[in-house]
Amino acid sequence: MKKQVRSILTTVLVLALLFALAHFFPSLLQGVEQDLPPAATAQAVGADAAPTPDSAPAPETQAPDEDGTYDDKDTLALYIHLYGHLPSNFVTKAEPIPTVADGFYLMGTMNGWKADENYLFVPNETTEGEYMLSVTLTEGDELKVAKVMNGVAMTWYPAEGANFVVSATHAGKKVIYFREQYNTDWADFGGYIYIANDIAEGIHDTTAEQPAVKVIINNCLLIRRGTRTYTVAGELVR
Repeated sequence: MKKQVRSILTTVLVLALLFALAHFFPSLLQGVEQDLPPAATAQAVGADAAPTPDSAPAPETQAPDEDGTYDDKDTLALYIHLYGHLPSNFVTKAEPIPTVADGFYLMGTMNGWKADENYLFVPNETTEGEYMLSVTLTEGDELKVAKVMNGVAMTWYPAEGANFVVSATHAGKKVIYFREQYNTDWADFGGYIYIANDIAEGIHDTTAEQPAVKVIINNCLLIRRGTRTYTVAGELVR
């Protein structure tokens, strides 16, 4: 009996001592708690240990939709890996189909230096390798001939040198002849075109070829070469 009483008194004294220390000397208990290892501290307060960042599970990467649009580099890399092509917002549009046919065009200030089908040369059926165009010119017009492919002027005639400037003599409704090869007889027009002085000069004789005939009419030299008749303007060369 005495042993039990002594044990109870000892327990009461210990609890009283701890209470006194906690009340009057709290810093002593805090130092003891700080000296405990992390696991012991957590167990003492009954708290669950929080997971560290390294132990947190990585979020799952969601696969991009093939019909979606993306511009983030990481998503683009995954998209290309999955589908083998860029998303639709990176696909270039098809080039517009040219609005003009391939061929030789008269270009100049009268049409803004553009390929206009109203200025497209057609083959001259009476002379192989020659083209012709019926057109109305204005004094002061500057012009050249261009070979157009897929809507783009690929070659100019002449490739170098000044543009031909239409004079008052060659203004009006005319027939222009064109050849890809330089022609010394047409040097006054740049060597590749010849501008007939009258629309009637565009009418070609379909009869059999005849020797060249030179006739002077109204101080103009008319030369007939086979089935073709045209006028050479300016000073007459004999």
